[in-house]
Amino acid sequence: MALLRRKIGAAGFEPATSRSQSERATRLRHAPPTRIVLLRCGRARPGLTHELLRGVHDAHEKRIEIRWSDLDAYGHVNQAVHLTYAEEVLDDWFRTCLGREPGTIWDYVARRTTIDYRGELRLADREAVGTADLVRLGTTSVTAGVTLRAPDGRLATELELVVVVIDGQGGAPRPLTEAERTALSV
Repeated sequence: MALLRRKIGAAGFEPATSRSQSERATRLRHAPPTRIVLLRCGRARPGLTHELLRGVHDAHEKRIEIRWSDLDAYGHVNQAVHLTYAEEVLDDWFRTCLGREPGTIWDYVARRTTIDYRGELRLADREAVGTADLVRLGTTSVTAGVTLRAPDGRLATELELVVVVIDGQGGAPRPLTEAERTALSV
């Protein structure tokens, strides 16, 4: 299977041999920093963070209206609300992947949440645009990457959420079924 060189944060692909060594050195001195990652065509590589996987496949997207009550005294969306937005995106992604009806939930509990605040969301943005990607599947857990942006593309928050699937509300952890694994991996 062929390997592609993908430049994260830049548009398009560029063959590795398209420039001479001196052209590449000059370009690197004057170019903004970028990450280069090798990916196999058509497959997400286990262990890569959601930031690196962004753009490799279509991420699930949900738009969330920013409400006045979401703001802090400085006019920013409150830091705790970023997690609420991420949970809305995650729930919507699970519902879509697993083919559940609106208003139904998939039984899981949070195990770990990592949040990196990168910028602000304000009421003037009118909505937050959230995307969700699969990072990895465990025996009983799902690790997802969620990104929140302003409608103009400004990065606000990057989150990694680990959830454990349970048997009923408040029940014990249960293994993911093959059907769930397949649906979440597509």
